[in-house]
Amino acid sequence: MAFSCSFRRAYLIGVLAKVVVGIAKTLGKPIASEDLDFGKDRLDTNKNFNRMAANFPYRKITEAIIRKAYKEGVGVKPVRPATIGYCMERLPPH
Repeated sequence: MAFSCSFRRAYLIGVLAKVVVGIAKTLGKPIASEDLDFGKDRLDTNKNFNRMAANFPYRKITEAIIRKAYKEGVGVKPVRPATIGYCMERLPPH
């Protein structure tokens, strides 16, 4: 998505939202939406990371998933990033 034009990027975001919501609907589970911060205060001296973070369409992806989930009747629950990391540490090893 980093090197595609705006129309293709919008199409890929829509396809991504459809797949994510379809999986959640098939499993009968809600979607956990993580509130990430891509503000300018988080950017560092790595030029490649700064470009990727500044151009990442996080808001458009989130809105597309929420919109599609609402249409399909799938729940979306916002969670803090620290909560997901804590839950992943408590999972049993494979």
